[in-house]
Amino acid sequence: MKVHVILMLMQVHSYSCDDMLLCHRATLKAADAAVSSRQWLKAIQILEVLPMRPEVQTYYKKIAQHHANIGEYEVELAFSILSPFN
Repeated sequence: MKVHVILMLMQVHSYSCDDMLLCHRATLKAADAAVSSRQWLKAIQILEVLPMRPEVQTYYKKIAQHHANIGEYEVELAFSILSPFN
């Protein structure tokens, strides 16, 4: 009985890892869509739920560049810290 329960738990864990990967990819696509459509606040909200990885940092760099272009240098600095190549 205990072995059966352990095997079931292992299957659930494996499924949830696959599910998390799919959610991560979908969330990255949503962030890309928000940045591409210049919906900066929505992009920031989406990126906040993702772990800090190079692909996520790339979007922070784009957001920082946007704020630099419109003269919001303090906001640009905050997002530059989160982006690669500080």
